[in-house]
Amino acid sequence: LAYEGIVYDVTRWIPKHPGGIRAVMSSAGRDATAVMKSLHHPKTLTEHIMKRTRAVGRLVVDDDEKKNSNTTIDKDFEQLGQELLENGWYEPKLSAYFFPVLRAFALFGMGLKLVYSGDNLESTYDSLTLMAGSVLLGLFF
Repeated sequence: LAYEGIVYDVTRWIPKHPGGIRAVMSSAGRDATAVMKSLHHPKTLTEHIMKRTRAVGRLVVDDDEKKNSNTTIDKDFEQLGQELLENGWYEPKLSAYFFPVLRAFALFGMGLKLVYSGDNLESTYDSLTLMAGSVLLGLFF
């Protein structure tokens, strides 16, 4: 995989890539700079991914590839990456973590409450309460 003119051996990284094997292999054998910059924070690329990946050489581009190197798709990826960076999509936000955690604990709490309040099973209401509590606990886990 080539990034900014340097070819990297990503063989060990491919199975670990969060986007899957297909995401990495779609850019294999060519310059993936535009694609990678549009999908990763610049700091992530320079400080984490590229430092941990072994460089194996420099990308050599012949004249035909130079003519086709600035394709429409590469321009679109560059524009997308710039827009994501300008709009703050790469910056972590506390609210992105707070509300899912709050929702999970609410499911857990409501599930426990319903399970313990429907534990005598003497009526249909108690069995429905127990089932609803079990479903909420299942959603939590």
